[in-house]
Amino acid sequence: MDSKKVLSAILIAVFLAGMANVTAASSSSSYAPSTSHVNLNMYVMEGKNQVGFAVNPVIYINASQGQYTFTDTGNSLNVSLSYGSYLVTVMPTLSIIGGAHYLTNKTYYYLDVNSANQAVAINLKAVVLTYSTVNLKNLNGETTTLMFSTTEGYNFFTKTTNSSSFSAYLPNGTMFYANSYYNSEPSQGVTSQILTLESKNTVTIELGRSAVNYFGAVYSKSGSKINSFKIVEFNSTINHYTTVSFNSGLYYISAQGGTEFMIAANGYKPVSITTSGTLTLIPSTSNVFKNYSLSKNLQTVSVVTHYNLNSGTAFPDMANSTVMSLSYQEALDNLSTGFVNDVEKIAGHMPANTYYSFMANNSYYNLTNSHVDMKSLVYNKYSLSLYTFANYTNTKMSSKDYKNLVLKVYQKGTQYTPSTVNYLTYINYNNINVSVQSASSSVTYGNPFEIMPVSKSSMVTVSFGKVQNPYFVNSNAVVYYKGMVTTSSVINTTARNTLVVVPYNTIFSINMSKTLYNPIIGQYQYKSPVSFMWKNSTTSYNGYNYSLKLMKTTEFLLTGMDSSGFSNVTNVTFIVLKNTESPNVNFTYTFNGKVHKVMSSTANTGTVSITVPQNSQVTFDASLSSLNLTYNKEKYSVQLSYSWMFPNSTLKGATVNYQFTTPTINGVPKLGMLNVTSAGNTTRSVQIKAIVNDTTNPSAVVTIQNPSNKNITAIPAGSPVILTANYSADKYYGKSKLSYNWTFMFANGTKIPANTANLTILKYDSSSSVWNRSAWVEVQFNLVAKIHISLKVTNPVLSGYDNISYTTTYSGPKLLVSGVHYSGTFSQGVTKEVQVNVTNHGKVSVTGLTIVVYDNGALLKSKSFTQTLAVNQTRTYDINISLANSGSQSLSFQASNSAQPNFVQKDGQLVKTVSVGVSSDRVLLVIVAIIVIILILALLYYRLTKGKFPGAARVRQQSLPQSNQKKITDQKQVPKKDSNTKQ
Repeated sequence: MDSKKVLSAILIAVFLAGMANVTAASSSSSYAPSTSHVNLNMYVMEGKNQVGFAVNPVIYINASQGQYTFTDTGNSLNVSLSYGSYLVTVMPTLSIIGGAHYLTNKTYYYLDVNSANQAVAINLKAVVLTYSTVNLKNLNGETTTLMFSTTEGYNFFTKTTNSSSFSAYLPNGTMFYANSYYNSEPSQGVTSQILTLESKNTVTIELGRSAVNYFGAVYSKSGSKINSFKIVEFNSTINHYTTVSFNSGLYYISAQGGTEFMIAANGYKPVSITTSGTLTLIPSTSNVFKNYSLSKNLQTVSVVTHYNLNSGTAFPDMANSTVMSLSYQEALDNLSTGFVNDVEKIAGHMPANTYYSFMANNSYYNLTNSHVDMKSLVYNKYSLSLYTFANYTNTKMSSKDYKNLVLKVYQKGTQYTPSTVNYLTYINYNNINVSVQSASSSVTYGNPFEIMPVSKSSMVTVSFGKVQNPYFVNSNAVVYYKGMVTTSSVINTTARNTLVVVPYNTIFSINMSKTLYNPIIGQYQYKSPVSFMWKNSTTSYNGYNYSLKLMKTTEFLLTGMDSSGFSNVTNVTFIVLKNTESPNVNFTYTFNGKVHKVMSSTANTGTVSITVPQNSQVTFDASLSSLNLTYNKEKYSVQLSYSWMFPNSTLKGATVNYQFTTPTINGVPKLGMLNVTSAGNTTRSVQIKAIVNDTTNPSAVVTIQNPSNKNITAIPAGSPVILTANYSADKYYGKSKLSYNWTFMFANGTKIPANTANLTILKYDSSSSVWNRSAWVEVQFNLVAKIHISLKVTNPVLSGYDNISYTTTYSGPKLLVSGVHYSGTFSQGVTKEVQVNVTNHGKVSVTGLTIVVYDNGALLKSKSFTQTLAVNQTRTYDINISLANSGSQSLSFQASNSAQPNFVQKDGQLVKTVSVGVSSDRVLLVIVAIIVIILILALLYYRLTKGKFPGAARVRQQSLPQSNQKKITDQKQVPKKDSNTKQ
């Protein structure tokens, strides 16, 4: 951008010199140019004769600078145009007039509009087409497509055929192109041939694969693929070119010898194609500079235009500009002198009027004079440089119009021509009280200001207003010193006064590039790096980045200038902090919702001890730390930064979160560090000693092994197994710090007692005093059932558990008494035959078994059998039993085999309760005994009542009622008298 502005200054100087060659400006109306009604008629010319109107030609009308475009189709047009100069382009067309075929070339007509009504005849030179015969060679039965075009590239006839001969109207007396390709191979490209009619109006086209074939890919110098580009096919023999567009990043072309090929893409320098392969394009841009200068009273405008083109850009707005090459464009103009004359002619038309290019407050400026400085022309096949000068007037304007000035400037787009041309516009104005306030496109805001290149041609509106000075926002200042980059060194700022804390006796830099705010455009910017001027009584410096080393507080007056050339000042005071001025540290640490405070009285000692849980998020907050200072009796807080260092982690910020993932073992704390640093690079460090409580449970793992210490996945019933905790572990404690506890339970949760019928403890670790505290234990489960095994592993703090469930397995015979049958009832002492059903539910067959019967737990009877009982087979066995006791009896029927353990035998028993009746012999004896007893008792009673036995009276007396006993007593007390004795 700076180089452009230097160039702008040069252009102004050139302009002043060029004006010496320009006639003094004459007075001119300040009103908009008048409008003319123009009638355009397009005639076909055969030699010097008009043969009729052209048939539907396409017509383009461009204003002198190319920015205004009118397009229509027809041979007679009525258009309204303002006074000025225009370029009319009539495209080629095929016209059939009176049965004759005429082919017109592209025609350029320079139109000067200077009256209210104008009728213009545009004569189009034509070539007469002759009905001719086309002969094809090497067709070989294939289908081909032929496209006939003029040397200007206008395609006037297309034919697809598989015939070796056909008829067509072709140009007579001039060369033309025949482009062909085989329909079966369209990807092979187009073969071009230059032809003229032979005698007898015939032409022969020799078909075939082209002698020249080029293919490859296109990349930029940076290595990125360029997808969109054009290939120019140029034939210097006939000064003809065609362009072919590609959009895939790949190209394939073919033609006869004598044709030159060039690849061109927007923004890149063209490259000639001489062989197949990858082509690399180098960025290249041409520039057209235009410098406007507005007078103090706004009544005159001076314009200097500088064309600065490289070889990759044809001269814009001139014939053949799409060829994308100065050298090709010159060749197409036939002679260098002709090319130069065209350049002068086009350049001279550019300043013709400003109706469509420049306005002030919607008022147009009129051309008073212009000049193409051909002496400034520097031209070769690789570059072109040319200056033009023009003056315009508008007496309607005055200096007062600067107050609310609105300019409208036409800006051509960079894609106006196929190759890239940047149109760069600079405008200088003569008024110190106004500046650019806004614009519809990107502009700079100085004087002169620049309208940046735009992608599409458009009118750019620029509005002016009262000058607004920039102001400083010094909070955006950035201070750099070793190990620190900070924007928090500014402790207080206004537009006029700024305090900055800096370290003592340390080199630092302050960067102010983002502090100067331009309110006009709402951006932080400056005119140049040296637009910042520092000054005090002892030193001065220019630049937005200032490096210093201070040992005492120092003041500066800082002046800044924005891009518009306006400035403002601020006082900057650097307050030096000594190493002893360190922050006061206060912090809290929070976990599980509880806040723990560490005050500065503790933290400032340099070491703090804390206790936290393992694997819990701990929030550390040091935002209450502070460093305060006093300057000019005012108190200020210095910005602080925070750095927390914990095991394997460094965190920034006043508030951070951290988890201690490993516990404190053997009382050794985990170490951390808090560094609180001021913006003046003074620091206080606090060491944090963290006792981390273990929250990680040991990992308890039950492993089952056979007696050979091989791991197994099942527990066999009735066989020894080893249950070991050897695979249990603790992440932080060794095995010597772990203790164990084993528990075995039935499926219902009831503990299985050790050394009982269901569980036998065989061995355990000799270092343990009891089996269930051992690291391993060898046991035998004597049951086929689901069991629960629980292992508890404990470190010095926590316990972990492994609870597993297994159903013990059994693979031997399993004899199940499935039924007991007998007829009638049991009688005491009477033998009865009982049928016992036995089913083998085991996994192997048995040969022979014993039926065992228990009566109320006592062995009653056993009987062996020799038959084989297969798996899942049921047999019935007969056994005779006799029950000695009568009444209800509980009988247990079991089937035993030497290969079947006792607990399996008991599991297969069937218990049956039977009622045993008394035998008939015993019933008779009982009856006789009862009768005898009854008789004896009766006899005794009789004798007692009759006194037949000694003591019978006493017995009888004792058996009498008491009243009778008394009478008897009285009788005993009175002596018995003789019957003859009187009373």
